[in-house]
Amino acid sequence: TKKWGGIGADNAYNIAFDSSNNIYVAAEFSNTVDLDPNSGTDSRTSAGSVDISLIKINPEGDYEWAKVMGSTSHDRLHSVQIASNNDIYIAGKFTGTVDFNPDSLVVDSKVSIGNYDAYFTKFNADGSYAWTKTWGGTDRDTVNDFVIGAHGNFYLAGVFRGTPLFNTDSGTEPITTVGLDDAFLTRYNADGSYGWTKTWGGTSNDFSFNIRTSPTNDIYIIGSYQLSVDFDPSGTTNSLTAVGSEDS
Repeated sequence: TKKWGGIGADNAYNIAFDSSNNIYVAAEFSNTVDLDPNSGTDSRTSAGSVDISLIKINPEGDYEWAKVMGSTSHDRLHSVQIASNNDIYIAGKFTGTVDFNPDSLVVDSKVSIGNYDAYFTKFNADGSYAWTKTWGGTDRDTVNDFVIGAHGNFYLAGVFRGTPLFNTDSGTEPITTVGLDDAFLTRYNADGSYGWTKTWGGTSNDFSFNIRTSPTNDIYIIGSYQLSVDFDPSGTTNSLTAVGSEDS
């Protein structure tokens, strides 16, 4: 077991492996934390209440590096995935202004439109920064999980509220929630360009939490919903009604 943390809230949410069995942990930290779980020291101090941390540990359990980024508010890393060429992808939510390039004097600052915006970031296999896509509206938007499909495409599942612009390449494709929180499924192509977005929800709160793809590239999402929701985003209807206050 490897552990790290300080006097504040520190959490790990997701884990992934590359082709050499290196371990990548999607986490968050607050205050000052030594992110090296072994005898060495790599102390980092959060810029705000909670910051993003991506930690790499080799198969022997030795600490390799950490990438940290954050604003003066709350930022979270929900999911990490490793491509077949060992490129590293992370996604989650952020607030305020965040420099997503943690390594160099070159800044890639993104500013949230609402109180939370979603982000999708690529690091190259050597750990160097590549790019970040962000999107959101005037309320809250987040990626809860994502996967790399059979053909190298990316499928991101999350929650949105209000009218975010989902197409990060053109700044278009506004989609408005039916109720409060609605669920979304967004595809990015293998080259990182925007593909499409599907959404669903009722007049209350509906969430998508986790996503997986099959070897034939079918997509499966789990979450929760309230009241009545049409789960078919294609224009036809597949409505289900919750038995209790919130159903799966």
